[in-house]
Amino acid sequence: ELVVLTLNLHYLADFPKDPAVAKRRLSEITSSPRPDLVCVQEGLEGVDLLGQLGYSKLISSAVKAQSLREMLYDDEDSL
Repeated sequence: ELVVLTLNLHYLADFPKDPAVAKRRLSEITSSPRPDLVCVQEGLEGVDLLGQLGYSKLISSAVKAQSLREMLYDDEDSL
């Protein structure tokens, strides 16, 4: 059975500032059942929170991300 977790980090706005508390909270979230795959939304590029729990980043949208304006107005077919 594949276990997938989606996690919206809100650009860390609501994230604990104390690193020990943050790690403990992430450990709680990912402990039971332990996800095989974690999909992160609104994370910060260069901030690897899940690496400390044994996860590896496979891909990041940072190199491909577009604003909503670019997606809509730079694509004639969307208009």
